[in-house]
Amino acid sequence: MVATHFHRAALKNNTQPQWDVDKLIPQIKALGAWGVRDGATWSGVEKVKGKYELPEADRHWVDQATGAGLKVVFVLLYDNKIYENPCDPDAFANYAAFMAKTFKDNPNVIAFEIWNEPGNFIMRKQYGGAWNALGDAPWLKQYSILVDKAATAIKKENPKVQVIAGAGVAPPMAHLLDRYPEAFKNVDGLVEHPYTYRTPPEVIPFGGPKNLERDGISVADEKHSMESLLKGESDRLEQKTGRRLPV
Repeated sequence: MVATHFHRAALKNNTQPQWDVDKLIPQIKALGAWGVRDGATWSGVEKVKGKYELPEADRHWVDQATGAGLKVVFVLLYDNKIYENPCDPDAFANYAAFMAKTFKDNPNVIAFEIWNEPGNFIMRKQYGGAWNALGDAPWLKQYSILVDKAATAIKKENPKVQVIAGAGVAPPMAHLLDRYPEAFKNVDGLVEHPYTYRTPPEVIPFGGPKNLERDGISVADEKHSMESLLKGESDRLEQKTGRRLPV
């Protein structure tokens, strides 16, 4: 799977280079990749309260990707400042439901990912708390509420589509699974963004006694192995709920 940013072409005043969908989709296909991970911003879809319309640029990249036989993991992205609370979980759930309904008849849109790294992007700034969710972390609780509401709304529109969610960073993800496992009752998979680009692919920058002291939770073994992180996340949720989800 390739992570793309085609959705940026739909944003006004975009400072990032435009992504040429028609040029890049064939190249992604030629790589042998099976799919793409991309999305659409809530603020671009709902510009007036209660009125939803997928921007043509977003519809185009989805049509091109799925038309080429690629699968899509569709990320439901970020806040919407037309609301008093830009991260309002009920309003976000309505947007999520609209997106699920929009692509219900497209079998190549196989999953919806709820938000992207909430501790790094917008939600922590909105609610407060440490990036690693150590101590009182209001943003983590609010994200759990948003996950529950959005996942429920998506499944109501399309019970067959997969829903994936998670903090995206290992320490807050572990705290999320420990403190708010009920948020995952309608979730099919856990999201982890391990960022191993400074290490060998089998090794992550988490785990061991120093990180345990810093984060207040153990997310991997003392060898910092990727295997222990992935197993630990599934184990953690299973211990809390009796359900075992893939990462």
